[in-house]
Amino acid sequence: MPKVSVIIPVYNAQKYLRQCLDSIVNQTLKDIEIICINDGSTDGSLGILGEFAKNDNRVIIINQENMGAGAARNRGLDIAKGEYLSILDSDDWFEVDMLYKMYERAKQTDSDMVLCAADIYHNESKLFEKADHYLRFNLLSGLDTFSYTDIPNDIFMITHANAWLKLYDRKFVIGSNIKFQNSAICNDVYFSYVLLILANRISYLKQPFVHYRTETNSSISSKINNYHECVFTVYEDMKDYLTKKMSFAAIEHSFYKRMLDSLCDAFALIDGKKDKNQFVSECKKVLPKKYFKKFLKRNKRGGLVERVLSIRNEGVYKVIMVLGIKIRVKLKHLVLREQKRFSTIPFNQQSH
Repeated sequence: MPKVSVIIPVYNAQKYLRQCLDSIVNQTLKDIEIICINDGSTDGSLGILGEFAKNDNRVIIINQENMGAGAARNRGLDIAKGEYLSILDSDDWFEVDMLYKMYERAKQTDSDMVLCAADIYHNESKLFEKADHYLRFNLLSGLDTFSYTDIPNDIFMITHANAWLKLYDRKFVIGSNIKFQNSAICNDVYFSYVLLILANRISYLKQPFVHYRTETNSSISSKINNYHECVFTVYEDMKDYLTKKMSFAAIEHSFYKRMLDSLCDAFALIDGKKDKNQFVSECKKVLPKKYFKKFLKRNKRGGLVERVLSIRNEGVYKVIMVLGIKIRVKLKHLVLREQKRFSTIPFNQQSH
């Protein structure tokens, strides 16, 4: 039995796939299997997978028609044999010692799940952005391991839903009978957060082991403009399941805090007054009154202040509009770093 099964859904990722796979085949933890689900790619991704499989018998290729990342991840879960499970998107990459350290942490603490931190790599500017929101360990008050009962009011705020932030005990996942939802985006929200509640013991490492690439066409996040179409369904499904499994009141505050964040993120992506108003109406239906008021406050628009001054992020810049004049300011917390500080794998490697 491999110590870790790494599951990688692949769809038209040829530009970044080599770096992703290099970061896995060169892991210091060697006893792993690498399950690559080719989700109907039409570019050169399958050929690249074939090259890696030819040179490394740990690489397993599964081909399927294009069904979306959720279905691809579930296909990987069905065939995985590892003691633990790790999920990675095909345009992101891991530090080469990630799996070893996460596995050791899991064994030392007998954890159902191990969390880690991540940073954001801006593909266009080649800058890394520190991203503390991926692991808010300050909410743990020094706890070495925890479950939702230790921090019921903050459990959903500890980590983001991204599956690649976590190492899962496979027996725990199988026993929970939780799968990824069958959608191109949002598919890991239900999976990650339900398992976060079901886990008896969770541990963590503070290092940013994952490098999340933005500003690509191949990434799941490039489909984020459809995020607002699925966010309501995801949280409705989560609430229905958790209400049946436990006393929902124990985690209600944390649940709605996270849902509020997601709805605000989705709202920011909507263009058009009509669509925005419709989204606000849906929020009113699903959010308790006090959280809906917070939603309105955080998304207040149309007043004099907004017409005179608006601020938003565009990649590595803060964009400030003052009376129609656009000012772009580079964010100070983004810095260009040498790749060797993060990994032994070079950028834009062209051959395996």
